[in-house]
Amino acid sequence: MPEGAAGKTGFVREATGLVKQLSWIDVFVWSIIFFPWLTSWSGLFWVTPDYYQNVNYYLSLGVWALTALVVVVLYWQLTTAMPRSGGDYVFVSRAIAGSVGFVASFVFYVALLADPGSTGAFWGFSEAGLQLSFAGQILNNPGITNLGTFLSPFTTSSPITLFAFSAILLLVGAVGVILGGRVFRTMIYGFFAYGAIVLVVVMAMFALNNQTTFAADYAKYFPGGVPGVYASALGNAGYSPGYSLASLGLIIPVIFVSLGPYPTMQMVGGEINNPKRSLLLGAVGAEFASIAVFLLMTFLFDHSIGISFLEAWTLSVGGGSSTVPSALAMVFYPNVILLWVITIGLFVGNIGWWWLALVFASRIPMAWAFDRVVPTGLAHVSDRFHTPTFSIMLTVLLSTIPMYLIFFTSFISTQLNGVFLFTVAWLISAVAAVVLPLRRKAIFQMSDARSKFLGLPVLSWIGLVSVGVLGYFSYNAFTNPAIGPSAESARLVILAVILVPMVIYAVSYYYNRSRGFDLSLITGELPPE
Repeated sequence: MPEGAAGKTGFVREATGLVKQLSWIDVFVWSIIFFPWLTSWSGLFWVTPDYYQNVNYYLSLGVWALTALVVVVLYWQLTTAMPRSGGDYVFVSRAIAGSVGFVASFVFYVALLADPGSTGAFWGFSEAGLQLSFAGQILNNPGITNLGTFLSPFTTSSPITLFAFSAILLLVGAVGVILGGRVFRTMIYGFFAYGAIVLVVVMAMFALNNQTTFAADYAKYFPGGVPGVYASALGNAGYSPGYSLASLGLIIPVIFVSLGPYPTMQMVGGEINNPKRSLLLGAVGAEFASIAVFLLMTFLFDHSIGISFLEAWTLSVGGGSSTVPSALAMVFYPNVILLWVITIGLFVGNIGWWWLALVFASRIPMAWAFDRVVPTGLAHVSDRFHTPTFSIMLTVLLSTIPMYLIFFTSFISTQLNGVFLFTVAWLISAVAAVVLPLRRKAIFQMSDARSKFLGLPVLSWIGLVSVGVLGYFSYNAFTNPAIGPSAESARLVILAVILVPMVIYAVSYYYNRSRGFDLSLITGELPPE
């Protein structure tokens, strides 16, 4: 049916044009790629030691795992109840109100564009640069050290070069996202396979060594050795090894930022075969696998090098971001080929989730357009590729703005609290899970998420627990400097991100009303598949 042919009482079309092509294995791989095991885990230990020391990471990861499973199960149930692409917009607009759904998903869209949708290359360069600059000292190779310094956006002498290369990667990713299907699946599975190989390599490097061998090897390359690092940390910051529970409540949200999960598979809910089963095996299963991998990686690193050493090393060099753990492992095996295998793994791991973010983000304006909230042309889906071409193009174009800002300004890091925006959007979706069975009984009764416990729908129970978890994360994201900026100017930016969609929706509502369309009636039912 042509676009606009559905009449003045319904949606743009009677079918989205998207196809159900994602199996549970695809969901599993996509979920892992969006928070790749090695790069996400490395990011945690790269950033955290500057803010918190003497952390009991085993206990902290255990508590985080419980919160992570709550969030994943919430979105499994919500997507099972409303399996439509557009995710949170569909959930909230149907369970609460169209205006609230638009504001929540607009906030989500901005957050996706501001970090995952634009900064993959930035963080890829950062982790790769850290790996090379540290390993260059071990290999006594100034060329490698200088290359690492050049690649890191924080120390590079030519940000324009890194930006230009990032723009090329963005265009390549955009083509892959538009082509979709087998082409994009091949790209993602390639990232997954190479990432798995590098992960095994790094785990083996840790597993085959211990702190005694590390101390001996480290002393070969750095005067003073391990004792010198601890002595410097003691002198600089009064640091001594050991565990403390003082920062447990603050470290959990930081782990959430680094290791996720950032629920996004719901954005392609209408493209998943048998979403109830596929999301259980794929998304929930991926989270169980990730928890196991992150715990194992932490144990192996602590066994071979020591978390306390990384904390001391960070303080010994004056604080700031630490290095990536895999760089320290190079003292065991100072080999150039091994170095490049790991460095490439760190880089491409960040590119995979960047390109996936473009897929997830593109479904949001498509869903808006299908409900006529924004120009209906954004609802166009290619007959050949079954992807929302114009929505993808818009998303890619908009993502160049934060990509420019992060390379050439401090705006993203000092003024835009993307994590807070994410948690607010997820919190509203948790409220939608609570009220859906009560406010939209017809939609709920027709879904595959009708189970009850103690007389209350399981979906509502999960929503209530999630409100508590995500409310706590939202508060921490707003107040904890380790997570995001919280200065007065940053709060004004958040206010603007919330007010802008309110204005857009109001204008759209009255414009559509003047043409005989009532947006509130459209959101009274699920959009077609």
